[in-house]
Amino acid sequence: MRIPILFFPLALSLTCGCQKEPAEKRLQSDSLPQPRAAVTLTVLVVDDSKLAAGLTGLRGEWAERSRGQLVVVEATSTEFVAAEELSADLVIYPSRYVGTLVARDSVRPVSRSILSNDAFARADLLPLVRNRVMPYGGKIYALSLGEPPLMLARPGADLSEKFPLSWSQFDEQRFALIASKQIEHAAAVEFLVLAIGYVNQANRSAILFDPETMQPRIDSPPFVRALAEMIKRRKRASADQTTRILVLPPAVTVQAEHGQSMHLGLIPVADEVYDYVRESWEPNESLNSPVMLGFSGRVMSVTRTSRNAASAFKLLEWLSHGEIATKLSQLSDGTVWFRASQIMQSPDWLSRRGIEKGAAAITRQLLAENCFHLPRIPAIDKYLQAVDAAVVQALAGELAPTQALESAAEQWEAITTDQNRNAQAAAYRKHLGYGEFAY
Repeated sequence: MRIPILFFPLALSLTCGCQKEPAEKRLQSDSLPQPRAAVTLTVLVVDDSKLAAGLTGLRGEWAERSRGQLVVVEATSTEFVAAEELSADLVIYPSRYVGTLVARDSVRPVSRSILSNDAFARADLLPLVRNRVMPYGGKIYALSLGEPPLMLARPGADLSEKFPLSWSQFDEQRFALIASKQIEHAAAVEFLVLAIGYVNQANRSAILFDPETMQPRIDSPPFVRALAEMIKRRKRASADQTTRILVLPPAVTVQAEHGQSMHLGLIPVADEVYDYVRESWEPNESLNSPVMLGFSGRVMSVTRTSRNAASAFKLLEWLSHGEIATKLSQLSDGTVWFRASQIMQSPDWLSRRGIEKGAAAITRQLLAENCFHLPRIPAIDKYLQAVDAAVVQALAGELAPTQALESAAEQWEAITTDQNRNAQAAAYRKHLGYGEFAY
């Protein structure tokens, strides 16, 4: 399958003379500066109509800069993942698909000249974007347009000062936690937020699979406890009409209800964490809120199929920094500021979506050293769908938490086998950054 793309061939006018020109005249003509050839670049934008519209608005500026043309086309994530070949020069897509494209050899590593360019200003990137979002398997295949951490939110109230620091305080105040419907696989994401908090920070990055065997850990004690807690909170919310409902959004995709402004807060910390070595629970000594990335975010890559790779890389660089990158990122519902130089403008990303406060909290998250990053491996959506279905069954009372997660683990094993276990393990280790980083 190829994602259909319209091409606009350039009309070439060829003329030939009947008389042979003098050699001196030909040499003189050849020595004059020649105009650059106009190149048409096709940009494929996945699941982001607002960003596509913004990119379309940049066509005139790009033409003035390069004498080339931009053709902007769109595709859904389903079409994108199913495509056997990408008929585009540059692709802008959800960051969780980096591993899928690398496994298919569909995208080119970003050239060293761009990464070391003073204009790109790599050191200006926020730490987690620079060190966790962009590297993959010792190389950089995509440049980021922003990677929002998961946050809690509530309409009409400021969470910045009085928000509970722990889940026990959260329950004492009789809050309820419900994931925003705007999040794909919402039940699975809400469940993972609870479960990751029950894992010691040192073990969070590789907690979903064994990096060597790809054996799933989704049915281990922290996950079972998280699902049980999720069921209890849902029952309490349905029984208590005065419960204040919180949603769990990517940082910039919350839409305020009834005209109320939204306020963002950090995910509470768990009171206990599970020690996998001792197979026991112990007090959580960390007060750091879990940082969870990879559930939103947009990145840009140059494709292997591009016949104009040099021009495509120039476009990639142009879109990745400065005023252009800031304006483009602000248009998307799946991005957030990603450079230190953008922090002063960070409220602009939120105000467009009715969010008053939370910019400082998001910045603190992106300045952290550690995070849980959703695995960028092939078929990641299928893994999430399996967990989502299991969680929904447990919430409906159809399966006990242990049974539901054992079922999800079996489905994960089947997905891994279908995708080729060794290849999946290699992709997972690349995602985790195992091995030497080459840049």
